[in-house]
Amino acid sequence: MTLHWIDHLFIVLLVAVFPVFDFFVMRRYAARIDSGETDLKAKLYRKVLVEEWLAVGVLVGTWAFLGRPARELGLVPQWGWEMAVGSGVAAAICVAVTLQWKAIQSSPENQAKVHEQIAGLSFLLPTTPDQRRAYDWMAVTAGVCEEVLFRGFVMAYLMAALPVSVWTAALASAAVFGIAHTYQGLSGIVRTALLGLVVALLYAGTGSIWASVIVHAVIDLTSGRVMSSLPRNGGRLAAEMTGP
Repeated sequence: MTLHWIDHLFIVLLVAVFPVFDFFVMRRYAARIDSGETDLKAKLYRKVLVEEWLAVGVLVGTWAFLGRPARELGLVPQWGWEMAVGSGVAAAICVAVTLQWKAIQSSPENQAKVHEQIAGLSFLLPTTPDQRRAYDWMAVTAGVCEEVLFRGFVMAYLMAALPVSVWTAALASAAVFGIAHTYQGLSGIVRTALLGLVVALLYAGTGSIWASVIVHAVIDLTSGRVMSSLPRNGGRLAAEMTGP
C-alpha cells in the first residue's frame, strides 16, 4: 500500500489528537455526571456512537476514493482454516467472558474487587433501562468501528510505513489502542492495550476484522452488564433496573 498524506493525518489524529481531546472531554462529563447530571450519560453514549461511525465513514470513503481494496482494511472475510480456528478462539473467548460475568454476579467478593478496579469509571455506568440500551448500541459501535480504525487501518499503516510484520503491527496497534483510552487512567490504558493485543492477534491470524469485532463487542456489552450490576455507594445492586 502506497501511503497518502491523509494516512499520516489519520494516524496523528488517532495517536495524539483524539486521546488528548477525549481526556479533557471525558473529565468534564465525569465531573458533571458525578455531580448529579445523570441524564448526560445517554448523551455521552450517543456522542461516542456518532463520532465513531463518522470517523469510520470518512476512513472508508477515503479508502474507496484512493482505489484501495476493502481487503486491505480487513473488511473482507478470508475463508479458510485460519478463519475457522480464529472463529473457534473468538467463540471460546466470548464464552469465557460470559462465564466471568456470571461469576461476578454471583459473588459479592468478586463484585467488590471489580468495583475497586473501575471506581474511576463510574460515570460510564448505565443505571436505567434507557441508558443500558444506549450503552449497548455504543458497545456494538465500538466493536465494529474501533476494529476498523485500530486493527484495519492502524495495522495497514504500520506495515506500509515502517515496514514491519503483521505480528509486530499487531503489538504496536495494541499500544495505540491503549493510548486512545488515556482518559481511563493508567490501569485503563493497560486493560485496553491487552484487549487490543488479543483482537489484533485474531485479526493477524484470520486476515479480517470480523472475529475481532465479535470479541470486542461481546466484551464491551458484558462490561456494561457487569458495571450495571455492581453495588453503588454501598447500597443495593444496580441490577435494580427493569426492562430488557
